Amino acid sequence: MAMDDGLKWKYIKQAINETVIQRVEMQLGVSFPQSYKDCVLLFHGARPEPNEFRTENGEEKAVRSLLPLEPYVKGNVIEVWGWISDRLAPGLVPFADDAFGNYLCFDFRDGASEEPKVLFWDHDKAAMAPDHAVILVASTFSELMNRIAGKEG
Repeated sequence: MAMDDGLKWKYIKQAINETVIQRVEMQLGVSFPQSYKDCVLLFHGARPEPNEFRTENGEEKAVRSLLPLEPYVKGNVIEVWGWISDRLAPGLVPFADDAFGNYLCFDFRDGASEEPKVLFWDHDKAAMAPDHAVILVASTFSELMNRIAGKEG
């Protein structure tokens, strides 16, 4: 994902470094995709514009913002994961939210060697039927960003 991808980023939080990302990865036992790391190093906790995308089944959704990684910022990745982990399938890690309490998650269930897919996690469906709470959004983080920027599907 090129950083001149046609997206504008608003409300960028204080810059972070690789060490912050590595701490979160260690806490969660995952390795984030490089395209996501590159993005959060530049646009930590920010909101993309445009922000709309379609899921694989054609539903229109919108990203509110990337979840911050710094532990002192409310609503950071670790904190959100703690709030919803009892309703998340093991291996899912939230990284962005929408305006309605739902999250975009990386799906690390397929193994550490593959780049994780991006899923949309619906909190209402998770409360009723956790197995049906996720919808495929994109095969990779870069694909998601391209969709939001209007460059794909």
